[in-house]
Amino acid sequence: MHLIRRRSLLAGSAAALLGSRLAHAGPPTFVLEDQWERKLDQSAIFRGKVILLGGDQRRTGDRIGEWAKQLDGLFVFGIANLAALPFFVPKSSVRSNLIQVAPKTSVLLDWKGSVYALLGFPKEQEIVVQVHGVDGAILSRVIGSVTNDRVAAVRKAVTG
Repeated sequence: MHLIRRRSLLAGSAAALLGSRLAHAGPPTFVLEDQWERKLDQSAIFRGKVILLGGDQRRTGDRIGEWAKQLDGLFVFGIANLAALPFFVPKSSVRSNLIQVAPKTSVLLDWKGSVYALLGFPKEQEIVVQVHGVDGAILSRVIGSVTNDRVAAVRKAVTG
């Protein structure tokens, strides 16, 4: 009886320890190129509180550019989930469009959509703004186009 009880206590302690380590494991590991073909990994992104602007729709690049202008002066990156992009669309045209609409913001090009999902972005959204901590945890999320209230909420999440 004591042996069974001891094993269940040990198993419970191990599960709690594993859960604690997973919760503090740090940001996910990845390497993606931006629109200027620079390779960026998680250590370049998660150096403090960071704002990630992402989406998986046709107009996502435009929305990233709009949000980036409003959040000028903050640590901002974009991420485009391009998994559903038709095969006949040249990657160079995607890059040049993003250079045009977000000239000051690195937009990570996730051709397979795997990092986008790993970072917790919801599917089928034109634009999602997420504030992440240095450990990669999502601290705040705003979905939708730029409004004064939404910009204020994002700024508060970064500074608060």
